Amino acid sequence: MEPSTRDLELREQDRWLPIANVARLMKNTLPPTAKVSKDAKECMQECVSEFISFITSEASDKCLREKRKTINGEDILYSMYDLGFENYAEVLKIYLAKYREQQVLKQERGETRLTKKQAKLQAAQQAAQEAAAELEETRNGEVEGTGVTEEIREGGGTDVTGEIVEGRGTDVTGEIGEIGDIDEAGDIEDLVGNNY
Repeated sequence: MEPSTRDLELREQDRWLPIANVARLMKNTLPPTAKVSKDAKECMQECVSEFISFITSEASDKCLREKRKTINGEDILYSMYDLGFENYAEVLKIYLAKYREQQVLKQERGETRLTKKQAKLQAAQQAAQEAAAELEETRNGEVEGTGVTEEIREGGGTDVTGEIVEGRGTDVTGEIGEIGDIDEAGDIEDLVGNNY
């Protein structure tokens, strides 16, 4: 069954920028006490989307005339000049030049752009390394500022006054209770079997 042209047509609203993004930009620009009505957000959403479409359409026409498939920053600037938005184009021209300078500097330093997934993975790895280092310090004696000593690892703990009490320690909630043995991974088990 062949899809009808009606199914393929996009509604005009489907081509607009997400209203949440438009509302956020509006809110960031206005004073903190300002309120923005739903009608104002929808009007701005339509206007901004139409403006972007207008500029992009002109840039696309330029690319077609030059038999290119990719629109670049210069095409957008050209279309803004061509459509009478010289004031905006001048500011964006400066911004584009600074952006490209930064990209060249990053390439020279060997920096690569990380995806969100890569950045999260890198942060998780760093946190794991820090936790492992902290655990190693705990195993080797007192950790600075925490009061964790060899005595605690051997079943001792501190009471509310900070005095060492044989066979006692604090659980996750900070209450005093029995501490289990150190498991194979070297983690101290709390009252409910959670590892540290």
